[in-house]
Amino acid sequence: MGTCAAGYLYNGSSAAVGRAAPYRVLDRDARSKNYYIVWAPAWVGLTPAAFEHLGAAVRLSEYEILVGLERGLGLGALRAVEHRIELIKLEPVTPVDWTYDGEAPPTKKDPRIEGAINTITEAEYAGYIKQLQDFKTRCTETDGCDAARDYIRNFFALQNLDSTFFPFETGIRVEGAHYVDEKGVIYVDTDEDIFKRTRDSGVSWVSFYVKGAHAMGDSFWVDENVGFVKKRRDRTDTLARTIDGGHTWENVKISPAEPGAEFEIGDWFFVSQNTGWVGGWKYAPGSRAAPFFLKTSNGGKTWLKLKPPGGFAPGLIRAFDEDRLWVGGGFNLYYSNDGGDSWRICEGAVNMVGDIAPVSPREAWGAIGTSSLVRTKDGITWSLVPTGVEVAFSQVEFPDRAHGYAAGKAFVATSDGGATWRERQGAPSLTCDVLSFAGKERGIYGGTKSQELYRTDDGGRSFTDIFNNIDFLAENVIGERRGGGKGEEIVIIGGHFDSGFGDMYPSLAPGAEDNASGTACAMAAARAFRNMSFERTVRYLAFGDEENGLVGSRYYAQECARRGEKIVAVLNADMVAYDEESGARDDFTVGYGGGEDWLFEYLVKVGRLYGGKLIYDPHSEYISDDRSFGMAGYDAIGVIEGDKGTGGITGYPYAHSTEDTLDKLHPALGARFVRDYAATLAHLAGVGDYLFEPEPPGKAVTPFARPFAVYPNPYCYATSAGGVSFVGVKSPATVEIYDLAGRRVGREEVAAGRDECVWRPATAEGETLAPGVYLYRVDGQEQKKAGKIVVAR
Repeated sequence: MGTCAAGYLYNGSSAAVGRAAPYRVLDRDARSKNYYIVWAPAWVGLTPAAFEHLGAAVRLSEYEILVGLERGLGLGALRAVEHRIELIKLEPVTPVDWTYDGEAPPTKKDPRIEGAINTITEAEYAGYIKQLQDFKTRCTETDGCDAARDYIRNFFALQNLDSTFFPFETGIRVEGAHYVDEKGVIYVDTDEDIFKRTRDSGVSWVSFYVKGAHAMGDSFWVDENVGFVKKRRDRTDTLARTIDGGHTWENVKISPAEPGAEFEIGDWFFVSQNTGWVGGWKYAPGSRAAPFFLKTSNGGKTWLKLKPPGGFAPGLIRAFDEDRLWVGGGFNLYYSNDGGDSWRICEGAVNMVGDIAPVSPREAWGAIGTSSLVRTKDGITWSLVPTGVEVAFSQVEFPDRAHGYAAGKAFVATSDGGATWRERQGAPSLTCDVLSFAGKERGIYGGTKSQELYRTDDGGRSFTDIFNNIDFLAENVIGERRGGGKGEEIVIIGGHFDSGFGDMYPSLAPGAEDNASGTACAMAAARAFRNMSFERTVRYLAFGDEENGLVGSRYYAQECARRGEKIVAVLNADMVAYDEESGARDDFTVGYGGGEDWLFEYLVKVGRLYGGKLIYDPHSEYISDDRSFGMAGYDAIGVIEGDKGTGGITGYPYAHSTEDTLDKLHPALGARFVRDYAATLAHLAGVGDYLFEPEPPGKAVTPFARPFAVYPNPYCYATSAGGVSFVGVKSPATVEIYDLAGRRVGREEVAAGRDECVWRPATAEGETLAPGVYLYRVDGQEQKKAGKIVVAR
């Protein structure tokens, strides 16, 4: 489910200040303006009034403000408002050079359509929702999302449709990277709740999620398994900790409960999995913001409150060991040799230090945003060290005392402890804010603004591009039946199949209502019309990556416009199976951008014609993925549960949570709506003839069952995540795994009502199993299966 002002399209992911440039966007009244989405946490207290001197502004949601600018927004004006805001660029859209004037709704039923839609039952509709829900999460980039994608494509193929994928780049951006092990372990942070890990120096990658860890560029890794990341929840910061390389996370509370107080973490640093520090600001009701500085010696289980140095503005923490550390912020740098109990202010050219690399208890190097670096040999007194290269440096790394690297607008290296520095002429040209070394010559170098990331194995003499190996791709799923006499004209029905971020791992977001309920509409319509041909081409679509800003539908609609495709109508569904009145409600909200009045009236009259007796309330804005098609110049409507222009979302309390499950929904209401939507689709497409002998009207339809499959097989530790999935299991059943010596190494139960389980190749103590061939056996009353699983490094 997406949020935006009517008639405008944006990429949905936050970007760093200064990254966005003004985009000229043609609005639906054909007036050209410059627009920005301005993002800020609600606690900042920004209101549209704060932007009055910049241009027209309107609050979109708790986190977004749309600002219209006639002259663009300068960085100075941005700072004058509030330093915490970010800009999100608007994407220019070129509408298709084709218009459709609409058509009159039908005045009588078509018995073929009536017979087909009457086969859509509550049980069938609920079955599709459950199948999607049981993938546990369909958040973009998760294994569950990929499995759901494959399931939908297989389902469309079984309905006699030409079933394909439409790949696109997701709305996810790199925000930081860390080379943590010379064996090739690299972690990449993004601006969403996802990070990527490679164990082969960037050849292959797997994805992990941490709820609430947006913009994770400040995550910290002690080694390949132990890491910490900042999270934001309920308007306050905390940390999360993993000890298994990101598979599972536990929250780390950083302070005692203080009612009403909010905490903002500036930086944190760990020298081991147990010892670390965190500093930032505390905002207490009725009090001014105050700095805090804490230390833990047990991995975050408990924290010792330390007195920060005078004038401390926490923004940088670096430590050599448990006792010696430097902290910076504002215009000062401080040094402690007793773990933070006492402090001495540093002297010299360090008032604007941006990065520090400790090399011994008292020795460290720093980058201060100039062509010179700074160095201390006693922890206190710092002096300038020219690099010989006249560019500014913002990053510095010393993997050992002799070998060091600095980067910014150029890349320089030393192998004699900083006595001499040499520029690496072969380094890619970029503005560096990613520099991390795991050994004296193995490291990564890149820039988040340019979205570039390179690996070096020889101290910067040569570089290998590893960014292109990071898969930020997702797919829409398309099931198409080519039309007859008007085959060049297209009618689309669909909904997004990805789900939003849930509130815990691993059951991130089952997404029954948001939006398995909408995807199930397209699936039920495809099954109902599996034996029918149409005059116009019909496409059943399941959109990906809607939750990151309508990304899948945006790419697809723009591609359709680029090709000049003649799309007559788009029928989108987003959250259509919840009845907050427990059986008493019978109305839905229909959103559209203004030019689709005919399509709204078409749906209303078809619904009345076929006796659905549902009420459709018009709304002045698009609902979700239909907005992408409206901006591309096509007529599109979107339906959501709710009434009288509420947008529907106010009535559903479980969105984007682990509680968004089928038991909260009312499939009977959803099935009634699907019959109306399917009938609208069929009339718009124009029924041709039967492809095959149709099912008798009223015949009960068994919900689609997944075929039995075991994947991934082979299972590779380097490229696979989670475990080996067994799907299409007829429950109740047990799944047992044995090694070739006949020893049982795994056992999973598949309870009644489910059709899958996951086996993780590990011992009871959590140690990974040795690579090799393993045997599985599925034993149930209705199903017995056996086969092999290959486990590889």
